[in-house]
Amino acid sequence: PADEKPTNEKPADKEKPPVKFKPIEEVRDEIVRRLAKKPAEDARTKAISDAQKEVEQFSREYRKWEFKVDKNMVKPKFDLPAVAKKVNLVGAQTELADALEIEQYELGKTSTLSFAGGSIATYTFGQIGYRTNLLLYQPERIRGEGEIEFLYWKIDEVAEFEPPLDKVRDKVVDAWKRREALKLAQKDATKKADEARDKKSLQDVFGDKVVVTPAFSWLSRGMSGFGALQPSEVEGVEFPGPAFMEKAFGLKGDDVGIAENNPQSIVYVMRVAEQLPKESELRKQFLDSGVFETRGLARQDSVQTAQGWYQDLIKDLHVDWKQASRSYGNSDE
Repeated sequence: PADEKPTNEKPADKEKPPVKFKPIEEVRDEIVRRLAKKPAEDARTKAISDAQKEVEQFSREYRKWEFKVDKNMVKPKFDLPAVAKKVNLVGAQTELADALEIEQYELGKTSTLSFAGGSIATYTFGQIGYRTNLLLYQPERIRGEGEIEFLYWKIDEVAEFEPPLDKVRDKVVDAWKRREALKLAQKDATKKADEARDKKSLQDVFGDKVVVTPAFSWLSRGMSGFGALQPSEVEGVEFPGPAFMEKAFGLKGDDVGIAENNPQSIVYVMRVAEQLPKESELRKQFLDSGVFETRGLARQDSVQTAQGWYQDLIKDLHVDWKQASRSYGNSDE
């Protein structure tokens, strides 16, 4: 038989599936939102920075009056509505509130992460905004739910005191009711979670109350994907906190669990629909993330373990700390 001539021809590629496109009518709003996001973020950042400069300028004048640099100086007054209008932001003032009462406001439900000492810790607004070294009219910023950011400062303060029961009876009763309501909600959620484990879907137990969230991570790098790690937002979940995330990411397979939001005002029953990416890819990303981040996450766990040990020790030994008085005051949002 005749010799076959060598050929460089490659086997025909398998037919690729056609690329599918969505009609422009279906994605128009999303395209507009993405195009407008960066300019809107830049405008907001500039407005908040301009407002912060206004407050800092006033703060310097207030210090002159406070320390009697000029004995003839009249106590200055900050015009919040005028400044808010000037920088095109919304301004508001809270009532006099302590570190617990402030949680009734959206500002009081915020929290932030600290990376001091190479470890990661979460601090609530009640811990940040009521620290003793925060001066009057000292502006600071904190992220809120979604794409909200607050510029806040303290305008007044009174020393901590124990009010007569008849003055705060309604608040005491309300706090007790909330605590007991949380226990009942947790008990009911646990019962429904047990029931849901035998069902194919949470809809079989909760019907149209079920919210299917998009995929989310425990931590993320802000709105633009850069900067320091921050608690991720979860669409459909109001103020998720570290405890919520820990329970959510502790679920395996299609198991069902419960978790409270950060203010402990809502108890959620949840089931993992899908894990993206797969665990093998997550392990690779973890190893590729660098020494600083892996070390920081490990230190966060060690700090939480130490704090838990201290709390257990205090409880077991019935320790009653006689803490120094703290100051509570108003905040401008």
